[in-house]
Amino acid sequence: MSYKYTLVEKVDGVGILTLNRPEVLNAMNHGLSSELHDAVETFNSDDEIDCIVITGSGRRAFSAGGDIHEQRVHAMGLTDEGREQRCLVSV
Repeated sequence: MSYKYTLVEKVDGVGILTLNRPEVLNAMNHGLSSELHDAVETFNSDDEIDCIVITGSGRRAFSAGGDIHEQRVHAMGLTDEGREQRCLVSV
């Protein structure tokens, strides 16, 4: 497994996933979210892995949450109708 935003290790039956976007406090963008999902699924199907630890790189934060910049750029591409539907779904 090799990813752009996620570091992967296997140590003594433990799968270690490290969020690796320290410059943005490991904020979750679409790429990181997809990689994390894939890595967890891969570890889940590995009989040598007994547990999974998820951690964050850098010293300031595990994860700041969602990547607001990416969300803003995505929202700019929505039509007015799309924004209304998105708001209704969130309620």
